[in-house]
Amino acid sequence: MGTDIEAADLTTFEIAPDGSRIRIRVVDIEGRPASLSLPADCVPKLVMTLPRMAGQALRARHRDDSLRIVYPADGLRLEQGDVAGILILTLTTPDGFEVSFGVRAGDLAQVQQAAGPPDPAAERPRLLKH
Repeated sequence: MGTDIEAADLTTFEIAPDGSRIRIRVVDIEGRPASLSLPADCVPKLVMTLPRMAGQALRARHRDDSLRIVYPADGLRLEQGDVAGILILTLTTPDGFEVSFGVRAGDLAQVQQAAGPPDPAAERPRLLKH
């Protein structure tokens, strides 16, 4: 097994000048700085994995499968993509987080339906505001 760094806090990150690598800086549980350097090609995998990890940890910690981590949306942008039938839906938060999804018109119809009057019999997830 390799080196196991038990971090106490995430501090900063750096991007290599040529964009080829990222470095995630942490402080370990004894107060010492440490870091993890990854190829930039790993960043999309990390972005896709972190929300799943956070959700699983939250639900395990509180023993409640209905909990969701919810971020306040500050902006929404819908654009035509360069692929036929795909729209680009971009959501932003007040602190600058931004994520884009490729969606089909049918996906947006589901959003519109969900935004309608609530079904009183429907089970609702609990929000953990972030």
